[in-house]
Amino acid sequence: MSGAFRDDEHARKCIRCLTCLPLLPADDISNVVTDLEALVSVSNETNKPLLRRLLQYIQHSWLLKATIGPQRLSVSGSTQRTNNGVESFHAGFRRLVKVSHPSFYGFVEYLQEMTLSNMADVQRLNTSRRIRRPKKKSNVIIIIIIIIIRNLYNAIMPLVTALHVTQQAVTLL
Repeated sequence: MSGAFRDDEHARKCIRCLTCLPLLPADDISNVVTDLEALVSVSNETNKPLLRRLLQYIQHSWLLKATIGPQRLSVSGSTQRTNNGVESFHAGFRRLVKVSHPSFYGFVEYLQEMTLSNMADVQRLNTSRRIRRPKKKSNVIIIIIIIIIRNLYNAIMPLVTALHVTQQAVTLL
């Protein structure tokens, strides 16, 4: 797959489009997959079978599967587009446990400790207090740069202004 992505522009475009399918409205996903099948047909002969298998996998494992389908696959218009909350909880839990296979009772104790910590976070939120330290300055700068790039892409901001604001943001690092 990496060779197809590297050497064949049609394959690269097809793969990139497939990674963006969840960002589309659910009603558009099937039409885009049909368009991608047409793109595969003009792809390099050696890559066609590979790309067809990839499209077939996505259709059978994601789109046609009764438990998923386009409605559940699409995050268009959704406020929760990722599983970052789950990933964050899991990373925090791993930091707390520090061993790969704790005993059952140790595991239960870690769960209780994590639950108490999360309940304290909820209490802080209910009293309008912070639950986490403020974001690092470098993270804020990166967010500013991403917003500038989006504005530039959407033609909201002229290139010269974008470059000037980006340069100012970088000097804050």
